[in-house]
This record gives sequence, structure tokens and C-alpha cells, in this order.
Amino acid sequence: MQQNHLLESYVLQYILIGTMIGFISRWWLLRGDIRQYPTFPNGYLIHLTTGFIAAAMGSVAYPALLGKNYVAVTFLALAIQQFRDIRKMEKETLHSLEKESYAPRGNSYIDGIAKTFEARNYIVMIVSLSTTLSAFIIRSFTKNKFIIFPLAILIGIIVVSLLKGYTKGHTLKDIITVEEAILDFKDGSNLYVGDIYVMNIGL
Repeated sequence: MQQNHLLESYVLQYILIGTMIGFISRWWLLRGDIRQYPTFPNGYLIHLTTGFIAAAMGSVAYPALLGKNYVAVTFLALAIQQFRDIRKMEKETLHSLEKESYAPRGNSYIDGIAKTFEARNYIVMIVSLSTTLSAFIIRSFTKNKFIIFPLAILIGIIVVSLLKGYTKGHTLKDIITVEEAILDFKDGSNLYVGDIYVMNIGL
């Protein structure tokens, strides 16, 4: 493909599909409730906006290479640096929230959350790139858009599902077995959970 062919309709369609799937994947990866950050609308807006930018950059990478527009590809390196700055910003925000937390979570936990925010932008870029690249590869076999679009979208969904599972952290059920036990007081004021001593609560 020559550089003057970059604005052909099918190329724009593939870029839009990649951007759309990447943005939806970022939305899917966004988690928040009253106990964790981001919770507020501004937090959601920041992450969805950066996710959209990551999706757009991932989806235009392959068409830019086809058009020998290497300057456009260098923006990926700039985007990576911006995502690292976002990680630093999230880390500082979480540290400021830590001061008001009833149960501090610690530096390691905060660093893990900040890295997760950064990694999700990379996931979005990979998903967008995979979707757009799949569309171009499928087009080399057939030009039927009713085959290209569903298959490219399906591949994008498979990629984000695999990456989501791969980057998922451990939960309590992965390392412990939770069993229901009876709360019991022995010797007057000693609290037991099942047969495990907890504390002496006094009179």
C-alpha cells in the first residue's frame, strides 16, 4: 500500500474497528466501587480517555507502517512515556488517599495498582493492533466485509480475554480455603472463631 492510499475507505473502517474494540476493552477492564479507586466520574473519564488514545494509536500503527509513515509509529514511544507518567500520577494520588484510609494498604499494594493502570493501556494498544491487523490479513483472503468485520472483532475479543486472564492477580480463594465457623466465648471473655483463639475482650 502506498502512502496516498492511507485514506481509502476500508483502511479507515479497519482503524475505526480497532479503535472501537480497544476502547470497549478498556471500558470492560475498568473496575471501581465505593472501596477502591477510581470511584468518581472524573476518575472514570481520565482512564476512558487515555484508553481511547491508546486504542487509536494501536489501531493506526499497522496502516502507518504499510504507508511507510515511520514518523507516526514513533508516537507509540511517546505514548508509552505518557502512560508511565500516568502511572506516576496514579501512584501519587493513591499515596495521598492512603493518609486518610482507616486501613492503610502499603506501598507494595499501591505500586501494584499503579502498574495495573499502566498495563491496561498496553492491553488496549495490543487489542486494537490485533483487531486492525487481523482485518488486513483476512482481507488478503476475501474482501467481503461481512466476513472481515465479525472475524476481526472476534479476534480482538479473544485477545482481550486472554490478556485479561493473564494479567489477573491472585485472589484470596487462590491461596486459602474459607470455611464458616461459630463465634464462641470461652473462659468468660476469650473470643474464639471455631477453635482459633482471637483475643481477650475483657468484661
